[in-house]
Amino acid sequence: MSHAEQIVPMSPVSLPEKEATDFEPTNLLSLVLKAPREFADRVAHDRFDWRASLTLLAAALAFDSLYGLAMGAFAGGNTLWMTALKVPLIALASLSLCAPSLYVLLGLSGSPVGLKQAVAVLSGAACLTSMLLVGFAPVAWLFGVSTTNVQFMIVLHIAVCGIGVGYGLRLLGTSVPSGYGGNKVLIVWTTMFVMVCAQMLTHFRPLLTVAADGTFREDRKQFFFEHLIESMTGRTNMVLAERDAPRSANRDLAETVPDNAVATAAYLLYDSEEPAEFPGHKKNPSDGAEPVADFSEVAAIDGPELDQRDATTESSGRSQR
Repeated sequence: MSHAEQIVPMSPVSLPEKEATDFEPTNLLSLVLKAPREFADRVAHDRFDWRASLTLLAAALAFDSLYGLAMGAFAGGNTLWMTALKVPLIALASLSLCAPSLYVLLGLSGSPVGLKQAVAVLSGAACLTSMLLVGFAPVAWLFGVSTTNVQFMIVLHIAVCGIGVGYGLRLLGTSVPSGYGGNKVLIVWTTMFVMVCAQMLTHFRPLLTVAADGTFREDRKQFFFEHLIESMTGRTNMVLAERDAPRSANRDLAETVPDNAVATAAYLLYDSEEPAEFPGHKKNPSDGAEPVADFSEVAAIDGPELDQRDATTESSGRSQR
């Protein structure tokens, strides 16, 4: 065989490696939801860059806003857009406040997690939590528009948020080397993170209704456990939906004037032997006893009409004398 005919072995051609991180949002969401082990492997080998982390964080805030919209359906009106803003604000503020402590605690425990890896872990956990929340959003919406029981809605949302946060923290433990077993500081951080979320929720209260003064949030300081007890016992100062408000022109007067003040004004205004003649006063149909007052009609009387009837009553009293 001639030299020209000799077969020269060819060296293997190295093909370009496939990018470790796919920036398509749908692929990132599928990675976090369906392949948590692969997500943890990418984070552990530092193959999850800033762009992918920000994409997951943006998706998490969008899903949180959708769940907030479902929560706001309980009261309707301004509660819809307020809660749709409050829920992502609570999530973002809680992550921002607890992220530095996670990085510091992992560093003290000797974990090789870097800053970029810590951000990726928190973004993935937040995204998985929000996906579970938005998955239960139709259930929250259904009960929100069909029931008026505040205590049941509180229990429902606590259960849904507990499931979402639980799966998110499990992804965090999977992504950090040695997990919760090898990093006891993660247990400390998880406890602190849950308390921060609860206190942040209390800071942006109320979520199911609007504040009594109509503002975005209540200014009064309160501990989250105290707020939970007051909410479950029905002692919170909340206002229900505009859809349930009275339809009268003087709705504010009917809501703010005490019943005894309205009744006193009515008896003073209509000074007669038959009190059933003044508006809103009706005989009890059961036994014909004391009249039963319906103060909504009394509260609906405007100022000029009160003055006119007062003058009429005074003139009639003078003529009788």
